[in-house]
Amino acid sequence: MQTMSNRNTILLLILSITILNQCTTFNDVIEIEGGNSNDQTLVLSPNKLVVRLKDNMTEARKQELMDIAHVSEPAEYCSCGGRNIEIWTVDRDFRIEEAVSNLEREEESAGDVEGDREFSFNVEDTRSFDLDFNQSAPIALLSQENNISSVNIAVIDTGVNFDFFPDTPERESKFLFTSANYSNCEDVSGEVEISGWNFVDNNPNVRDSKSHGTYVSKIIAKELVKEGIEFQILPIKVFNNRGVGSYSNIVCALNYIKGIQERGGNINLINASFGVSLGDDINVNDFEVLKGLIEELQNEALVITSAGNMGINTDDRGIPNHFPSGYDSSNILAIGGYILKEEIFLLHPNSNYGRTSIDLLTKFEGYKLKVELPEAGVRDSINLSGTSYATAYITGLAAKLYMDNGRPNPQTLKDIILDSSESILTLRDSINQGRVIIK
Repeated sequence: MQTMSNRNTILLLILSITILNQCTTFNDVIEIEGGNSNDQTLVLSPNKLVVRLKDNMTEARKQELMDIAHVSEPAEYCSCGGRNIEIWTVDRDFRIEEAVSNLEREEESAGDVEGDREFSFNVEDTRSFDLDFNQSAPIALLSQENNISSVNIAVIDTGVNFDFFPDTPERESKFLFTSANYSNCEDVSGEVEISGWNFVDNNPNVRDSKSHGTYVSKIIAKELVKEGIEFQILPIKVFNNRGVGSYSNIVCALNYIKGIQERGGNINLINASFGVSLGDDINVNDFEVLKGLIEELQNEALVITSAGNMGINTDDRGIPNHFPSGYDSSNILAIGGYILKEEIFLLHPNSNYGRTSIDLLTKFEGYKLKVELPEAGVRDSINLSGTSYATAYITGLAAKLYMDNGRPNPQTLKDIILDSSESILTLRDSINQGRVIIK
C-alpha cells in the first residue's frame, strides 16, 4: 500500500509539473524593423493642405486665404483639440504646389497662416491581435497619481492594448493619464474621452489594433516599473489598423497635447516612434505647421523620435529629409540603433544615420516583452528590433533622468541625456559626435 501511495504521489507531481509548464509556455515571436520588413511608403496628397490659422482670425480673412489657395470644399477640422487646425481641399485644376507657395507668401507678409501639403505613410509592419477593439480606456487603469507627482508621457502611435497591462505589477496596471481632466472632447455619438484620443476614427477609443503602440508603451512602462518611477501614459492614436497614418493626424495630436498643456495637464515627454523619408529634395523643416507646434512646447516637453530603419543617411547633401526626426527644433531628440560585434560598436545596417540630425544611438536589437491574455489564446514572448523600440527605451531612460534631476526643462533634460552617453570614435562619421547610450 505504501508503494502504491508513493507511486500516486509521484504521478500527481509529474502531472502538476506538466500542467504548470503548459500554462507558462510562451510562443516566441520576433519583430524586426527595416530590411525585408520595410514597406514604408510616402504618399503625397494631390489636393489636400494642412493649415494652421492665427487665433481669432475673422471669417472674411479666412475666406480670402481659402480663395488664394483655390479651396474647393468646406474645411475639415481636428476632431479633438481645437479648431485652429484645418484640412483644406484644393481644386484639382489648381496645382497643390502653387497653393502651398501662395500660403507661404501670405505667411511672410501677414504672419497669420501656415500651410503644408498633406501626406501619409505607415509605421513598420507588426502583427495584429484579434481582440475586441470597440472599447475606450477602462477607468480601472487610470492612474491615481497627481499629474504633478509623476512623469507624464504622451505616446503618439497606433494606440495601446489595455488587455496586456493588468497582469503586470500593480503600479503598472494603473498607468493611464486622465486627459478628461484637461480636455472635453466627445465624438458624434456623445462618447467622451477618458484617456487620449483616436484621430483615425475621431473618437475616444484608443485601443491598439496593430500592436506597435502597445509594444512601445510596454517598453517604456517596463523600464519605469523596474526603476520604481511614478508615471502616466497618454495614448494618442494616429495610425490605423494597417499602420497607415497622416501628417494631419500627427499635427492634430500635437495640437491636442498643446491644449492639454494650456489647461495644466503637464505632459513632460512625447514618444514618436515613427517616421518616413521625404525624399532627397524635401527638407523636413519646410513642414512648418508641426514644427511650430513642437517648438511651442520647447519649455514643456521633450519629443523623442526614431531615426528610421532604412539604413540611409538622412542628412544627405545637407538636407534633413526624415520626418519628424530631421526637425532642427531644440526639444527634439532623434534616436538611431547600434549593434555590438566582437566588442566593437557599429551602426546597425537597418538604422538610419546622420551627423547632424541623429543625436545618439542605443541598442537596436533585443527588446524583450511578454504579452499574455490566455482567454484570447495569446501568450507570447516577443523579441523586438528597431529604432522604434530603441526610442521607447530612451524615453523610459529620459523619464528616469527627469525625475532624478528635479524635473528639468526639456533642453536641460536633453543635455543630461546626451551627457550620459559615450562618444565612440568609429561612429563619429555617422552620428552626432558618435554618441552612444549603452544598454
